[in-house]
Amino acid sequence: MQFKELWHHTDFPASFSRKVPGWRRACLQGPDSRLRRPNMNATTKSELPAPARRLVEMMHAVHFGGIEGLSVHDGLPVFDPAPRIVRHIKLGADNAPRAREADFELKAPVRDLFRHLAEVRNGFVRSLEIRHGLPVNMLLEEGC
Repeated sequence: MQFKELWHHTDFPASFSRKVPGWRRACLQGPDSRLRRPNMNATTKSELPAPARRLVEMMHAVHFGGIEGLSVHDGLPVFDPAPRIVRHIKLGADNAPRAREADFELKAPVRDLFRHLAEVRNGFVRSLEIRHGLPVNMLLEEGC
């Protein structure tokens, strides 16, 4: 999947505030989507809810860098407004992510990330640092 296919917009104004209308609206699919919670026992990408799968795909596309300004509602990532992508690019090196299967087993850092988001339920991820397509550090505002 190409990086540009994941977003329709990758940046938002520096004056962004959590008071922007619609920032809590989740990009969920299906009639029962508001009742879904992240599957804490998910071991593969296909077992995750759609917003969580989208975040996994974004982290893979970023490869090295970060995601900033990601809202969390009911333990799931929200993509309205779109979070900001920051890439670390090593000059003179291959910066492309490795090819990945459509469905794969989730590594421990990814499972840990979704466990934290589910515990917080409603919050705001100021920054999520990504290395090799995996989350390594997160600054999280709770109870937003």
